[in-house]
Amino acid sequence: MDFPAEWTMSALKSLLPDPILTFFNAYILSPASPIQALLRQLQPLLSHMLTLLAPLFDRLTAALASSPDAVVLIFFLAVVVFVVQLLAYLQRIMLFWTRLAFRMLFWAGVFALGAMVWQRGLEQSARDAAVVGRGLVSFGTMCREVFLKEYRRYDDLEKARRAGAAGGGYGARGRGGGYGY
Repeated sequence: MDFPAEWTMSALKSLLPDPILTFFNAYILSPASPIQALLRQLQPLLSHMLTLLAPLFDRLTAALASSPDAVVLIFFLAVVVFVVQLLAYLQRIMLFWTRLAFRMLFWAGVFALGAMVWQRGLEQSARDAAVVGRGLVSFGTMCREVFLKEYRRYDDLEKARRAGAAGGGYGARGRGGGYGY
């Protein structure tokens, strides 16, 4: 074993159980493994690319060393991109679980309704649905009446305020117009 493989295995011994370490030794780090054969075939290409790209890396490191503001800016942009990606991922997770919960709720309601019809019969279920529908209609009528009553009250207050402002006086609410200042 060469130095990086020994260092990697010593670092992984404290993290991984023995069967996984045995798997790594037998199938990944073994000289006869397909991964090692692929690395042996890619070694000349990687070394050639390293010799071609070494001057570029040298210029890049020199440019970054001469302008620390660019390093800070690049680091800041990398952090911003990372945070945006993380938030997008969290949004997708929340959407998935919320959608799943509402689907489960919908289908639970459908199955509960089917079980009710199965247990009570179609005629009794229709009567129950009529009673529930009548209750919902009366509740809606009550909400409508409350809304219209409040709307008329607000409209009357507005008309009184406008009439008081048009008359040149302070109106029914005094000098501040009822706004508290």
